[in-house]
Amino acid sequence: MRSVSLSLTSPLTPLLFFLSFCLSPCLSEGADEAVVIPKEKKGAPAYPLPEGTDSGQRSEAVLPKERPPLQQIWKGIAWERPEIKEEIRFLAIASEERESPKESPANWSYGSPFSAFFLKLFQGEEAYYKEGLYHFQEGRYREAIEAWEVQLNLYPRGHLRVRAFYWKGEAYYRLKDNWRALGAYNQALLEARPGDKYRAYAHLAQGWIYLQGGEYEKAFTRFSALVELKPRPSLAATGHYLRGGNLFNLGRYAQASIAYTRLLELYPNSPLAAKAFFWKAESLYHNGQYLQARDLHAHFLTRYRQNPLGEQSLYSLGWCQLGLRDAAGACRTWEHFEAAYPSSGLLDSALLGRIRASLIQGDLAAALKTHRRLLLKRPESTWRDHALFEIAAHRFEKEEVGEAILEMEDLLRSSPSTPLRPNLLFLLGESFLRMGDHRTALSYYNRLAKEYATDSAWESRAQSRIENRRSTIFPLPLLLVLRRDLQLQLQIQLVAGLRLRQADLQGLEGLDLLGRDLEKDQPLHL
Repeated sequence: MRSVSLSLTSPLTPLLFFLSFCLSPCLSEGADEAVVIPKEKKGAPAYPLPEGTDSGQRSEAVLPKERPPLQQIWKGIAWERPEIKEEIRFLAIASEERESPKESPANWSYGSPFSAFFLKLFQGEEAYYKEGLYHFQEGRYREAIEAWEVQLNLYPRGHLRVRAFYWKGEAYYRLKDNWRALGAYNQALLEARPGDKYRAYAHLAQGWIYLQGGEYEKAFTRFSALVELKPRPSLAATGHYLRGGNLFNLGRYAQASIAYTRLLELYPNSPLAAKAFFWKAESLYHNGQYLQARDLHAHFLTRYRQNPLGEQSLYSLGWCQLGLRDAAGACRTWEHFEAAYPSSGLLDSALLGRIRASLIQGDLAAALKTHRRLLLKRPESTWRDHALFEIAAHRFEKEEVGEAILEMEDLLRSSPSTPLRPNLLFLLGESFLRMGDHRTALSYYNRLAKEYATDSAWESRAQSRIENRRSTIFPLPLLLVLRRDLQLQLQIQLVAGLRLRQADLQGLEGLDLLGRDLEKDQPLHL
């Protein structure tokens, strides 16, 4: 990694001053083209060359007089900032939406060995079945399973076999033995006749187990079979709801939206209607339909004002607005969210969204203020790295490359295991490339290729940059290399020194002012 000094107090030697400021009259025009010094003169040619340009051709057409915008220089790289919306998981906020058949409770006599013995003599299969049901209702699941196994062995053609298999599966499910539970449910499906209500319940129970276990394709099959049976309304609504949630987990957002729409059309008064409304809006958001998602979330907050999902809906509304590039509206929504839910687990990500929204508006001061609020309110937040990365990426886009390099290298040092590490290595390479320091840029690309050799996307991206940029490094005279490196060093030193000087002037008094400003929501005293 390039060594960057963070102090301006160490004096520069006369030799370095000489190399930095006195060599320019001795350089030829061709040598000046070989090494491009950032900000050497207004309208100076820029490195790197546009994609697809042969770096061996040193013509005026290859090196335009105007610095081309970043979008043209890095066209085709498809670099984007990471997703920073907190993922709202379907199962994390969905209660166990599975019903069981209504059974008349078995009385105490089926739990007594003596009375149960006599009941079995007169009632036969029904007594064995109710004995198991009594143990199940009392939470003694092993005893319930044993009673039903005896029933199934004694009455191979009994009329209560389907029920016994179903409840046996329920008992295994409560014992967290999902494999045996699935087998019992499957046996109930095999023996059930068309129209038997236990078929629908068995499909529901199996689908729920698959959904919890992440086997979404199997779960989708079971919920679809449940819906096709057209059971009673409450059970059918549950099938549509879980089918939509399963499609959401599969990333099939358009189909999930259709499933929730179907539920709302068929069962508008279902207790699941509010949840379906929310998840339809989330499905539309993830499908890139931000306008429709925004309208649905706004309608949800009006119609279901007291619903527990209001917190998540208000949070998501801000992201819909940001997706529509309504940064000002997103900021207002998240301000309201912070006031309404100051202890929310989504607050970190909402503040991070405000940072991005402020940067979209070009208001770096507001973004820095929100960044400080995040550090004060949630010092242990897992989103801290992303917040600093957002600011560094903004500086890079605005060609404040020196500041961007300092922030990204500081983030790499403070959080070497951050999930943003490949983004940082790549963007640092781009930053040094933008400054004309091809050798340092290549060092970052090489690190990226080596550390993420098993990640095909990052490895191929790094190799592409390495192959394209090796040819742009020319053998240069020693004095030219020293001059270029010195001026790059001076540029970064100047930025670092100004930042340190500002921090020294603020000191503890500045931190106190910052705290009071944040409490009063006043402009920062910098």
